[in-house]
Amino acid sequence: METPPSHEGEGTRSKSRRGRYNSDLESILRKSWYHLRLSVRHPSRVPTWDAIVLTAASPEQAELYEWQLSRAKRMGRIASSTVTLAVPDPEGARIGSGAATLNAISALARHFQCLGVATTQGELDKVGSDIDVYWISFEEL
Repeated sequence: METPPSHEGEGTRSKSRRGRYNSDLESILRKSWYHLRLSVRHPSRVPTWDAIVLTAASPEQAELYEWQLSRAKRMGRIASSTVTLAVPDPEGARIGSGAATLNAISALARHFQCLGVATTQGELDKVGSDIDVYWISFEEL
């Protein structure tokens, strides 16, 4: 019986790429949190975030995220003017990261409409043009 050929280094490259990805992600998160903290401490120097929206796999997970976001606001880690939402997948069914992202954007738009910030599509488009969006998506490796 013949043994399959060895592919030396194949797993090492994959692990190296994953390590680099994790390192880049850590750097992005570190910088993002630094700017968020700075915006809370010195809003005249760094504009505060308009919104923080987290996606959740279930209503229970969304509830936990909402609690953590509220706590961060109370502790002054997130500006009181920042909209915070935790959006569960619809009907508790896993819908995937792309659909969850679209669902979160839709939930944020509905939230702005409920606040009276935007009541028509044109006004909603204007609100969207005044907001800087930084989207970080975490996927299982």
